[in-house]
Amino acid sequence: MFQLGDHAAARDMFTQLIYFSEEWYSDPDNSFTCLYKSNLAMALLALGDYAAARDIHARLVEVLERVYGVENPQTLNSKMNLAMVLNVLGDCATARDTLVLVTETLERTLGPEDYQTLESKLNLAIVLDNFGDHSTAKDILLEVLEIARRNNGPDIELRPDFVMLVGDNQLLARTASALGLVFGKLGDFDQSIFFLKISVDASQNERARIDTLDKDIRRGFLSTVECRYHRLYDALMKAKRTEEALSVLDLLKGDEMRGLAHRLSTRAGTDIQPSKDDLFSGTPDEWAYRVYSGSSDTDAAIGAELAALIAKRGKKGLTEAEDKRVEELTPRVDAATKAFLALCRSLPELIENGDGVLAAERTRKLRSRQQTLENLGGGSVLVHAVSTDDTLYLVLVTPHAIVTRTSKVGRRELAGLVSEFRSQLQDTSIDPRPAAKRLYDLVFRPIDMEIESAGAKMLMLSLDGNLRYLPFAALWDGEHYLAEKYPTALFTESTVDKLRNFPPDGAVFARALGVTASWPDFPALPSVAGEIASIVGGLEKKEQTQQRASSRVSVCSMEHSQEQPCRQAFPPDRPWCI
Repeated sequence: MFQLGDHAAARDMFTQLIYFSEEWYSDPDNSFTCLYKSNLAMALLALGDYAAARDIHARLVEVLERVYGVENPQTLNSKMNLAMVLNVLGDCATARDTLVLVTETLERTLGPEDYQTLESKLNLAIVLDNFGDHSTAKDILLEVLEIARRNNGPDIELRPDFVMLVGDNQLLARTASALGLVFGKLGDFDQSIFFLKISVDASQNERARIDTLDKDIRRGFLSTVECRYHRLYDALMKAKRTEEALSVLDLLKGDEMRGLAHRLSTRAGTDIQPSKDDLFSGTPDEWAYRVYSGSSDTDAAIGAELAALIAKRGKKGLTEAEDKRVEELTPRVDAATKAFLALCRSLPELIENGDGVLAAERTRKLRSRQQTLENLGGGSVLVHAVSTDDTLYLVLVTPHAIVTRTSKVGRRELAGLVSEFRSQLQDTSIDPRPAAKRLYDLVFRPIDMEIESAGAKMLMLSLDGNLRYLPFAALWDGEHYLAEKYPTALFTESTVDKLRNFPPDGAVFARALGVTASWPDFPALPSVAGEIASIVGGLEKKEQTQQRASSRVSVCSMEHSQEQPCRQAFPPDRPWCI
């Protein structure tokens, strides 16, 4: 349930498991019950019930200290979880003191490069950042990132029914994301963007590894990491690097794009799968990334070997040859650490040197989108709408310009407004226009003047998150519905080739379907045939007016339908038409 993002179902399931476990073992503190309670606390945390999660973790710490001891890794992990809940509740001082103690104990008992030790350091840095100590948080995060980077190894265990996230690639992604936020608070926005890109780069690696799993598993996994994409998108938009932000949106919607390609074509569609290389290609960060990635492979090989030997020494002991290998690798790892920290200090200069050199490449990418719109003709414009934690970004792309506007509404608030509006549209006793106008003011009004000035006649919408469920045509500006002003169509990058190639010879294709015959409880609709003819005739007239090369219209007027109409959807006292 966690993998699928259904935290409410996970909460209910773990609640039942706790009940049965306590009944079966007649012991509320048995190990299985403790495990279920820990997972229940995670579900409650995801649902926003922080106080309940805190109480469960506090009780678990007491039990584990009594049963396993204060320095047992399971006890320390529970303390770490408790600290992070306290941090969310605003008790940063207690969270910080707890994590300092946990980290010191783990370093002493498991070693400074053990995964659980690094996890504790990452959490400590997050708490220090919230506490306002951004500089110390940055130093800790750089240390964790360097170890995760060179110890980078298998991070996902694949099984048909679930994905288990473990290892250093997942740690690298989370640490880089936290670093990006810290650098943003320190005012270094170029480095912030660089590390947020590293985080998304690692996330793309994770998504590639689970590509063969069930789509619901992939979707659930994406829901756990999409905040990294939104953080990067938000940072790029604030830095006015709009073209790069649109590339991040393409990466986020990669699975959707590939699925659409499968439906549109008999080809596999893998050729349009967004590449993570677009994150850095043609950007100021490319030069810095080349240096960063150039040393990664060597560092990772050395680090992974040393980490494996150290882990083996703690469990089984090492042979004499292996001890010598540890002695040989240790100074090389130390040198790699110093080189990485030196690289981090030089990042601002590397990024600055890259800025402007690759501006032509960025312009080329944007021009490609605009060229697609220009080829379409007919006043087509593209609207990208992306909702982040506190801002809705609206990007209007026309054949000749790109305009960015924002609305101060967060993702959760906007999702609630969309859900409420959809419910009102289905309730005939409620006037939906006030809700429709509120959403219009948030989602469309910031760019309506620019759309009108561009002479738009067709809106192509590229949407994100809950905005995909918003019926744009029903938005109301106070006098008119959006459907009265513009036709709308959904857009993804996977359809670009189809848009470029269709129609190949200027032809228009239409298929009209209608039912004229009567059915039991349904009257005949003889005028349907005339309505279809008028629609087709309008298309033919439009083609003649535009002096197209040819016009091919396929018409099908159905006198009798082979399928029984849906009585619930179409009551017998209302006419209906397909």
